[in-house]
Amino acid sequence: MRILAIGGMSSGVGKTTLICRILPGLPGWGVLKTSVRSGKKAGGDLPPDHYEIVTAAQDLQVPGKDTGRYHQAGAAGLSWLRTGPDGLAEGVARAMERFSGYPGVVVEGNSHTFHQEPDRLVLVARGSLSEIKPTAARLLPRADLVVLNQATGEDRGGLTCQALVDAGAGCPILEGDVRSRQVLDRIRNRLATWFPPSP
Repeated sequence: MRILAIGGMSSGVGKTTLICRILPGLPGWGVLKTSVRSGKKAGGDLPPDHYEIVTAAQDLQVPGKDTGRYHQAGAAGLSWLRTGPDGLAEGVARAMERFSGYPGVVVEGNSHTFHQEPDRLVLVARGSLSEIKPTAARLLPRADLVVLNQATGEDRGGLTCQALVDAGAGCPILEGDVRSRQVLDRIRNRLATWFPPSP
């Protein structure tokens, strides 16, 4: 099983949009959404060393939610790992077992890559960002591609290709709107090289 990790420099950078756009070119692949819930984000509902793997269709196929969008985009299977920081390693291992019969899985998130080495890692950023979150900064040197998602006319906050290189990116950086056909075609061409169809 092949693993494509899609992480982000921050929330709201376009990870979900990118995943939805590439799924039609990855037939039979599943999607695993990962959420590390800690501090205020956890809301007290998940102890630090616990995790849960959400698999029920009524919880995943919700219109407008990330997992619902993945379902609509054609994901062959869906799971959502919700975990405290100390349950991440075991949770990732158990969640990945659910995709063992699939040709591949797209894993959304950053922290899982410290416990499950992907075949390829793509990081998504936005030009409007003024800083890179710590987990993303640690992943930059390991990335195979950085997508600097920049809509036409969007205000920039200071994140440029050079800033990404200075922060440790040693891979190609693709700049443009992930919703555009031009950017999508370039990403799909790269995916076809990374994950050629099985004979």
